[in-house]
Amino acid sequence: MLLAKAGSRTFNLSHCWVCGGPPGLSSWPWTSTPLTPAQIVSNYSDTTNDTWGNSETWPIQFPTVGLYCLNCAQEGGIHVGESKCKWTLTLKLVDKDRGVRIWMWLDEIRCSRGFKGYWSNKNETFFLQQFNYYPCSQVCEWKNNSGTWYYTGRINDSPTEFFSPFDDKDVTHFQSPRQTAGPFDYGTRAKRGHYWICGHTAYKHLLTEWSGTCYVGIIQPIFFLLPEAGRPCLGIRLYDDLGDRRVAHKM
Repeated sequence: MLLAKAGSRTFNLSHCWVCGGPPGLSSWPWTSTPLTPAQIVSNYSDTTNDTWGNSETWPIQFPTVGLYCLNCAQEGGIHVGESKCKWTLTLKLVDKDRGVRIWMWLDEIRCSRGFKGYWSNKNETFFLQQFNYYPCSQVCEWKNNSGTWYYTGRINDSPTEFFSPFDDKDVTHFQSPRQTAGPFDYGTRAKRGHYWICGHTAYKHLLTEWSGTCYVGIIQPIFFLLPEAGRPCLGIRLYDDLGDRRVAHKM
């Protein structure tokens, strides 16, 4: 009820129905939205560097496909859920005879990828020249549209490839797996305002020995508005940001 009232106050409406999903649901329906690496570390973000102080979870009735998922497969671990993602950090068998497995980013058809650069909220450009070694450099470019720094690197005259879309020192959102169990095997907390989306559950805190597939995202309720009277519109304007244009739609 409070959520419905908040929705009507946001649009300054008093004579409308606030509807929340199909009948039969025991609670207000929620969905998830995955965040891009640039959105997660953006200096424009309203989230702080603080993490959640509690371990509350939230049911997600309609989860969406994520962009980059972390996979932790601890034997006998606490299963948190399985999200579908465009790319998932996965322990892949690369040499069956010797039993060699390495962590790789794989898509749904098991194709792997690296990254031409990564995103960070700080500038750490450097150039390094050591005796008998090729010169290497790491250059940061400020992206004003996202409020982040984008890193690219070169060794001699050749571009380098990075393992992750995040800075390796960004332990809040990414951790290079230290063992076969997976990243964050000792647990991790999301930044305030962010959640770890694991299937149909959003977590503020992934506990020690968690097991599943999760991505960083935000959550929001699903609702729509209907006029109380038999009119075809509500009489307010909503705006969509389409590049540099703002298009008004009459409701």
